[in-house]
Amino acid sequence: MPQSVRPLSFALGAEIAGVDLAEALGNAEFDPVHRPFLERGILPELVKKIADEAVRAAATEGAKSVVAQQGGDVVASTPAEFAAFIDAELKRCEAIVREAGMTVE
Repeated sequence: MPQSVRPLSFALGAEIAGVDLAEALGNAEFDPVHRPFLERGILPELVKKIADEAVRAAATEGAKSVVAQQGGDVVASTPAEFAAFIDAELKRCEAIVREAGMTVE
């Protein structure tokens, strides 16, 4: 359990004291460490920078080659395009589940 959580900025991250991250964390230890990062979120400018770098890296021949060897194709997009794709897939899958009458047991 962390001894203290100190926000680092208005919008990003926190300093966690009293946790040895060199050791594996169980759920009880992980949640208090992870929660401050979830609550504070990531700045949109940082998300864009990370996404731009991911698209650049995915466009390299090395990345394309590795993915192709595994039978895939590299498709890079913006976070907004990815979110729209995931939303569409969820709606498509939801329709399939309902039509088939699937339930969780």
